[in-house]
Amino acid sequence: MAETVKTIYCDGCGRAAAPEHIAQRLARLEMATRFRPIHIGVLFLAAMPPQRVEDYFYNPEAGLAGHDGSPDHNGARMLLEALLARSLRSVQREAGVAAAPPEDREAALGEFQRRGYYLADAVECPVPVQSDGAGQDAEQFRAVLAQLTPTVVKRVHFSYKPKQVVLLSMRLGSLIPALEQGGLGDRLLLDQGGPLELPLEGSAASEAEFRERLAALLQAGASRSRGA
Repeated sequence: MAETVKTIYCDGCGRAAAPEHIAQRLARLEMATRFRPIHIGVLFLAAMPPQRVEDYFYNPEAGLAGHDGSPDHNGARMLLEALLARSLRSVQREAGVAAAPPEDREAALGEFQRRGYYLADAVECPVPVQSDGAGQDAEQFRAVLAQLTPTVVKRVHFSYKPKQVVLLSMRLGSLIPALEQGGLGDRLLLDQGGPLELPLEGSAASEAEFRERLAALLQAGASRSRGA
């Protein structure tokens, strides 16, 4: 009698998954948990992680200025660098002394954590996508995100419990009404009513604009918190 093979579905992306897929997700979770703040001040929500665990945002071995070929996580790298620079300027103002930048990515991630920042992915596993000529999301990613939207909202609300949320990818625009309906609308920090658009890799002007918009969002968030 043939043995029945049970299909395993991944909690991170909802798809049928091989043991290697599950192992990679657990490895990413372990890395991220190490740098997760006890209380999350600002949750930065990206679309999905890069294909390789070696390139994951929370991998201390990835390199501070690493390039993994993923637009979302190249933007996440820029996020880390921009927030790190902002944090160091704040330390300098508070202490009245120059603050030396961390020497490696692990130190930078530690500073990221200390400031109450946390980066998570709406879809916790990489989904192979192929954009069309207009740069639109592949139907496969949209379908996966639509399926997981209720889970994402619950995860943000009951697991992360952030004070504020920044959507870090234009792919996540469809999450806005779901988060609002889930009672998280007052925590969203939106850029002109939508997610914060990630910078173009290698474009100094785009990266500068990203830093300015990021700073404006966080300043608005700080003002909102003081007024609460």
